[in-house]
Amino acid sequence: MADLQFPFPAPPEAVWNALPAGVDAVRGHGPHYDAQRGLLSTRTGTTWRSWGQEIVAQVSPAPGGSTLTVRTSLKFGVVDWGEGKKLCTRFGDAVAGALGLTPPAR
Repeated sequence: MADLQFPFPAPPEAVWNALPAGVDAVRGHGPHYDAQRGLLSTRTGTTWRSWGQEIVAQVSPAPGGSTLTVRTSLKFGVVDWGEGKKLCTRFGDAVAGALGLTPPAR
């Protein structure tokens, strides 16, 4: 389980339009877009290493641009062994790339 925020110097509409890049980056299935609330939800599939994760991304206005908040939660289990943070980071970095921005160094 993870919760990361990514500030962007872009309007919320631009960040919203870049969310499909994040879904693709995490290999999300069945994305649901709720433009009224600025929420996207998707899920990852089951692999030999994971039961998968639920991912919720929210775009909100912020001074000088917008903020993307990405949260993950396990579909099944208690400990994700860092998978959630990796997915959040991959999602945020893909959105940054779609906006033509360089992801922050980690």
